[in-house]
Amino acid sequence: MKKVLITLLIGVCSLVAYSQPVFAKSNTVAVGIKNSVGTFDWGTPQVTSDILIKIETAEINVHSKVHQQYFLYSDVNELNNNDTACWMAYDKDGERCRVYLLRNDIGEAFLMVEYNDVSWIYNLIMTK
Repeated sequence: MKKVLITLLIGVCSLVAYSQPVFAKSNTVAVGIKNSVGTFDWGTPQVTSDILIKIETAEINVHSKVHQQYFLYSDVNELNNNDTACWMAYDKDGERCRVYLLRNDIGEAFLMVEYNDVSWIYNLIMTK
């Protein structure tokens, strides 16, 4: 029993040590509103500044004028030949949403947060 507990403790410590957060900044954000067909009508991307995004194993924080915090509670679901990763999440107010990390054809990365009726997407510029 002692060996099992020690092995478990070493495993958890290793996981925490190797799961370093990823930091990115964003300089554009676009908002989408769900239409009657069930798809999103996207607005023109707006240029922004001072948005820092911290991506961790089970949590994503968007630091802007309004702090947004998303807690990931599902396993990752990879879509589109591994160009999209999706998680079920809830925000700091307890509202359920989906969080996506996307990569387009030319390698640009994006973070998208999707609720039932509205969504927004940030471009990601990796900083660390």
